[in-house]
Amino acid sequence: MKADDKLLEEVKKLDVRGYCGLPEEDNMILDWWTELVTTGELDKIFSKSCYSLGGFFKLFQRPNWLFYSADQHGFKFCIWAEPMFSTACVGLWVSPRHRKSRSVFRSIQLVYHTLFTMFNCILGVTKQEDLLTAHVDVGYTVVGKVNGLVDDQPAWIVHLTRESFKHGKLNPERR
Repeated sequence: MKADDKLLEEVKKLDVRGYCGLPEEDNMILDWWTELVTTGELDKIFSKSCYSLGGFFKLFQRPNWLFYSADQHGFKFCIWAEPMFSTACVGLWVSPRHRKSRSVFRSIQLVYHTLFTMFNCILGVTKQEDLLTAHVDVGYTVVGKVNGLVDDQPAWIVHLTRESFKHGKLNPERR
């Protein structure tokens, strides 16, 4: 069995899914949005265009992707990706109850592996300066701070190249 086949089997075992627009998925997105609003995380992660439920749902429509894993309490994690040139702009959220979970981290590694089969580079934007160290720790490079980038507030652009991914902690083949 080839390495990619083994990783695909692992994706199935970990129950990582891609959003298809099924009613039960839409209900989970509604519950997630409600949780983000209630906890105050919505404005830490997303721009004002996602503050309305309609704007939030728009973020996950084609040509964009939403990968996720869920349990009886809702999403364990969500990774959304928007294609741009030969790059994907990627966002990641992990449920507070799973932020130290090895299986969730493994699932995230596998989604990144999938993204790098399609894209040469991954870009990220964060409004949270305190997350920059975590980005660097897994292989991202901090491009810099851009004042007014998101809702007239400063944000940081980070990027992960295929080469950095190959040698970094997010590569599922490195374990």
